[in-house]
Amino acid sequence: DNTIRNFRFNRDYRVDMILYREILGGVTDSLYFKPKVQYRITQGLNVFAAGIYSRAIYAESTPSAANNPDPNLGFEVNAGARYETEDGFYAQAQYGILFPLGGFNREPASVTSPLVNAQAARAVFGIKF
Repeated sequence: DNTIRNFRFNRDYRVDMILYREILGGVTDSLYFKPKVQYRITQGLNVFAAGIYSRAIYAESTPSAANNPDPNLGFEVNAGARYETEDGFYAQAQYGILFPLGGFNREPASVTSPLVNAQAARAVFGIKF
C-alpha cells in the first residue's frame, strides 16, 4: 500500500537535527520524548542540549516490519551554543548524533547487522529584526 493516510506535521516543525528533519522528512506516525536543558553562561551566550527518544506508533510502519517489527526508531543527542548581541546579530553552532534502534534494522533477527550512527553539524549566522 503506497498511500499515505496518516497525519503529517508541517515540515518546518523542527524536533531534532537528524531523524525527523533529514531521514523521515517530518514527524508522522510516531511519538517522541525530548528532555532539554539550557544554560546562560553570560549576557548573550547560551549553551543547550537535548536528548530525543523516538518511537513509531505502529511497528508495522517501520523499515523492520518485514522481518522483525520493532517500534523503536532511535535516540538522538543534540547540543550547541548561541551568541546574540544586543543589536540583533547572532551566531549558533550545533552538533547532533543519532543512535538508530531496532526499527531501522531490515535484517532478520538471526542476522546481526550493526546500524550506523548518523551525525550532523550546523552553523548559523544571522540578523534578528
